Amino acid sequence: MGRIKVVVRTHIDEDNATPIFWLGEPAGVPNARDSRTLDDDVGDGPFGRLATAVHGQPAVDGAAGAGLVRIAGEEVYRRLTIHPGVRAALEAAEVEPPEEIRTLHVCLSNAEAENIPWEAIFLPNDEFAALSSSWRLARVVEAAEGVAERVFDGTLRMVAILGAADRYVELEWQAMLDHLTDPPVPIDLLVLTCKKELRDEINALGLGSVRARLITNSVSGLLAEIESHGPQLLHVFSHGTSEYGGQLVVSHRGSEQGGDDPLFVSATDLQPLANELWLVCLNTCRGAESVDRLHSLASSLVSKGVPSVVAMREAIDSADAHEFCGAFLGRALETIHQTLEQGGTHELEWDGVLRTPRVKLSERHPGPAPVATTQWKAWSVPVLYRRPKPLLVENVVDELADIREDLEFLRSIRADLHPDTSQSKIEKLDARIAALEAQL
Repeated sequence: MGRIKVVVRTHIDEDNATPIFWLGEPAGVPNARDSRTLDDDVGDGPFGRLATAVHGQPAVDGAAGAGLVRIAGEEVYRRLTIHPGVRAALEAAEVEPPEEIRTLHVCLSNAEAENIPWEAIFLPNDEFAALSSSWRLARVVEAAEGVAERVFDGTLRMVAILGAADRYVELEWQAMLDHLTDPPVPIDLLVLTCKKELRDEINALGLGSVRARLITNSVSGLLAEIESHGPQLLHVFSHGTSEYGGQLVVSHRGSEQGGDDPLFVSATDLQPLANELWLVCLNTCRGAESVDRLHSLASSLVSKGVPSVVAMREAIDSADAHEFCGAFLGRALETIHQTLEQGGTHELEWDGVLRTPRVKLSERHPGPAPVATTQWKAWSVPVLYRRPKPLLVENVVDELADIREDLEFLRSIRADLHPDTSQSKIEKLDARIAALEAQL
């Protein structure tokens, strides 16, 4: 079966803007391109009740006594399967062997449809697709055209912003540290924190590949720090708002002491980083929430060039955020290692990176797993946004090793040259050395 692609667009008719959807893939399904109106109302129905359910408490429908996560997931399935082509594709996927991987991509050109809890979709075989080992789910931003290409030189450059002064950023760091002592890939990590004590604690560890600095008191200063490191992975633990197209609300060294306002960072501010980034993780509130018909911060980042963004549909409890952080980072690093273990160019797919963190979140809460997952919504809050085409990463580690070996050899020859060697030969040798150095 492979991939099921559901396309959600906005149909403009005189003064009305109506969300519609159809089946984009697989090919050959009857009536696939016949559009249907999408009910994107969150309101007081299952989606609205789930959205207003309090984190840290079971979300149960008072009348039916059933878990609201399941009720919302059944409603996602119902709304999708009013389209005969989508229904046929989902039903065909359900009878595939368990070892076959099915992918559900929801292409969201309609901003309001971002607030539908697509990741909670509950299948007729009594399972949540997002918690199943057989399914991969992602939100696709069609405005992001072309193929993103990146290079891996053997070390993953990462920046972590720990900028929530009124939260235990120390616990976020601890969740990260558990995966930094023996990572599957070498990491060069810059931690930017709003707390002086945490900065000093990190630097005192003496980890050569990890260093910490205080967050400056200006957006331009913060971005300069990030850009100078050239991160491929950016992790943010801060507050967030969905207003004005979404913004990060980052505490800095001044606001941590209660003196200055926090920094408000938009997708436009972060756009200069896009050409280096592979993945952004917004472990913040509301990074995937749409307000006033504006796309979410996560969607905007992808449309501005970031290959993939992980974000939260709504506010999330701090303890859940820390649990997510550790599980996500571990799975992301393992995905990079497995994909780029060999030289050459590879497709780095993030579609499956959230399953393990979601399972971990679902296991945090009491009750038998089949019941707990229907009532505790934290696992359904993280979502993945991506470009339509996969990220291509060229692993040049072996190539660079050969260049370094050649460079070392030529340098040794240069050092042992006889004093009578002609100037022209010296200049030719120096030119070859300079050419190799330029490739590193």
